[in-house]
Amino acid sequence: MFKKVIMQVVAIVCVVALGSLQTAFAQTTGAVGSIVSVSGGWSADTFSITVTNAVVNPAGCAYSDGYVMSISDGGYNTMYAAVLTAFSTGSQVVVTVSNTVCTAGRPTIIGVTVYNS
Repeated sequence: MFKKVIMQVVAIVCVVALGSLQTAFAQTTGAVGSIVSVSGGWSADTFSITVTNAVVNPAGCAYSDGYVMSISDGGYNTMYAAVLTAFSTGSQVVVTVSNTVCTAGRPTIIGVTVYNS
């Protein structure tokens, strides 16, 4: 029951966070997949994820082996919570990235949708 409540709260927070993004902020959504790994930034307040499906890279970032988000990006805490929840529960995710911004040379996360497993 507690797991279900957390998933519902994370989903609601993600929807609210995504709704607050400016419409001019271009975005691309990847396919449904699972998170393979979550990493913290080296000497930086960032996190990165790798996924089971192909990484979308509309901004033409130097690396397309995963996605990254920095604490200076809007919704950082919400996305990090969603990613950790999805990873720890084995839930499926869809990652939305910026069409114009790279972080640490990788596509920048601007949204995460978590599907109940």
